[in-house]
Amino acid sequence: MSRVVVALGLLALLAVGFPAEAADPVNCNPEKGMVDLDRCTPPKPAYDPFADKKVTCWEMKRYPDLIFTGSIDLGTGGISPIDVDYSCKEGLAALPFLQKLGTLTEIIRSEPSGMCGGSIVHMHWRHYQFALLEAGFAPSKLPVRQAEAQQLANLYPQAIDSNVREYFERWSYESLYNFELYQAYMAEVAIATPLLAQHYQRVFRYSKDPALELTRRAMAIYVDRAAGTFPAASIDETRRILDMARLAKGSLAELQAALDGGLVEEDIQTALSVAL
Repeated sequence: MSRVVVALGLLALLAVGFPAEAADPVNCNPEKGMVDLDRCTPPKPAYDPFADKKVTCWEMKRYPDLIFTGSIDLGTGGISPIDVDYSCKEGLAALPFLQKLGTLTEIIRSEPSGMCGGSIVHMHWRHYQFALLEAGFAPSKLPVRQAEAQQLANLYPQAIDSNVREYFERWSYESLYNFELYQAYMAEVAIATPLLAQHYQRVFRYSKDPALELTRRAMAIYVDRAAGTFPAASIDETRRILDMARLAKGSLAELQAALDGGLVEEDIQTALSVAL
């Protein structure tokens, strides 16, 4: 009886037919062997936010890891190969409590526009604005940018925050106008810092200390823009000038000790210029 049942079952299968997959299975997993490209649905390509040569605010919010990679091509002249929307409300440039700092930054920068400044001023502006977007959309990327600058310190020490700050301070001693602007600027940085830290805590749920550290990195974007460029060869000279400036602002006893220690005439002139 059992043989009859088996035979009838086989006849039924032959009559109906096996499923196509069972008769000729399709493998779409490369880990399991040869893939049948003609019969497998091709995977969707990874999303490329730069494919259409435009980057919108929505894309920056939706795909920050794809956009803020440190490798976007913003061009080197008057025109950028990628059209970026720099007006996003999430960017630091749009935050109300950073407006005064942004204005002071441009006053100190005093970069000529149009034909007077050449096409490079447009490149500088785009990179600055994109950095503000990154700090607004993806502040977690700020330490990455800092690490990248450190890796290139031997080739381009002008990108190191401490060197930028020292050059900026040196600039402040070149005239009374510079000094007053510098004092106003640093006062505004002090006002904006806790406000931005609170913003990072509220929007990105950072705790107090990480938010403050990211804020310091964001403030460095503004300071770098204000300070502008300077030759690497001036870094050692800048430190010497700042040493003299700090002596001039110190006590008479400290200044006398420095004089007794063998200051050269040039150093004395520098200290007196700062003091006056």
